[in-house]
Amino acid sequence: MPQQQGGLHFILEVLDRFLSKPLPESWGKWKLDRDRRVIYYEGRDYWFSLGQMNNSAEVLDWIVHLREQTWATPEDVGNLVAALDDIFDLQNSMCGCGIEHRFNAKEHLAKLFPPPDESSRVQ
Repeated sequence: MPQQQGGLHFILEVLDRFLSKPLPESWGKWKLDRDRRVIYYEGRDYWFSLGQMNNSAEVLDWIVHLREQTWATPEDVGNLVAALDDIFDLQNSMCGCGIEHRFNAKEHLAKLFPPPDESSRVQ
């Protein structure tokens, strides 16, 4: 019997990618930098490294850290949560049903933002 590539989980992941809407490039003043794999706040030297968000505690830490900034509005905090949810699908990847899930942000980002195809580059 041939080896399945992840079985049902693999099939669901492929279907999700095929059926999902395109990832936004911005949420309010939060902007996505795909190349550096960060989201940053427009007009400030303030950014979050997406590759360092491997569990719900780390995500919550960044949200609370932003909330404590005197310049951050409630809308900024909400937009950060929306960005992180769009990028990571938080309930499915990190904390569904109140349970901490194992998650590798760098692997997820590599699938979400694959490097450009070498053959498509202009010489």
